[in-house]
Amino acid sequence: MKYIILSLGILLLYACNEPPKPEVILQPPHTRTMDIQLKDTCLGLLTMAIPERYDTSFSWTDFSDCYSCGFEKYRLQPATLPIDKESGFIYFHQQADSVDNITIAYSPITKFDHPSRPDSATIVRHHKEFIRNLRQSCKEEGLEMPVDTMLLVNHRLISVVIYMPEERKGVRCDKIEAYVNMAGYGASITYNLKSKPSDTLHEHFVDRTMCLIKTICTKD
Repeated sequence: MKYIILSLGILLLYACNEPPKPEVILQPPHTRTMDIQLKDTCLGLLTMAIPERYDTSFSWTDFSDCYSCGFEKYRLQPATLPIDKESGFIYFHQQADSVDNITIAYSPITKFDHPSRPDSATIVRHHKEFIRNLRQSCKEEGLEMPVDTMLLVNHRLISVVIYMPEERKGVRCDKIEAYVNMAGYGASITYNLKSKPSDTLHEHFVDRTMCLIKTICTKD
């Protein structure tokens, strides 16, 4: 927990209203670079580092009550864990106690439209609006407030939301979401870890995930 508090404190010091300055990015240890072609869209190619233990990938459509409300999803995870493809406006399936994955989600309507790419000021404004609504939702539900920041990665602004770790019934959950604009559309990249609190992967989860986020590169 002390590592998480330290990491969040550092992020808060650097989070600001103006776009951050770029930094030199190095390949994180125990990772490999993967090129992901997002299917049936104009979004193009997404390149990023993933943990070496992620040896399984799959995609599916997460349907909702309307076509444009759903998401196309692409997930990476270890082959030893159960494959879960959540879908539906109301999803009743109970997720496994062990989750270790990265999930990319984007709108299915990207195959039809080609909007212009927003400028940095627009991205910053959207980030502020999203965080304001998220904090209001957390307040209403009695949840701990997440920490947010923005990174300039490969000449592209990426919004990052770090959720406070939760522990229920002997299972700890860590989650970080990154939002990147691709060809005028937003795509979310969610880093999830759910396992026993003694799992060493929980140590430095924030630091390791932030290193992975800093490798994100798009070709749109």
